[in-house]
Amino acid sequence: VEAMAVGTPMVASPLPSTEGAAFDVDPGDTGSVAAGLLAVATDDAVRADLVVRGRARAAELSWSGIAARHLEVWQAAVEVRRGGRGR
Repeated sequence: VEAMAVGTPMVASPLPSTEGAAFDVDPGDTGSVAAGLLAVATDDAVRADLVVRGRARAAELSWSGIAARHLEVWQAAVEVRRGGRGR
């Protein structure tokens, strides 16, 4: 997340934290990894797009945002426990 926040284009296996913001590769396939690295290293448009999407994704994953989401989940769990429907 920190790398995306400072504008580093990411080549990674599909992860929730990099969703839509990284060049997704299959880590078990060296050809896939090589293609991702090559694309990011040589294609200015791909690299620029990943920088923009990475910064946006990192902004969505702020500590305050994560804390707020955890609070929502806990509140919904308490609601369910009390016999409500939750969210």
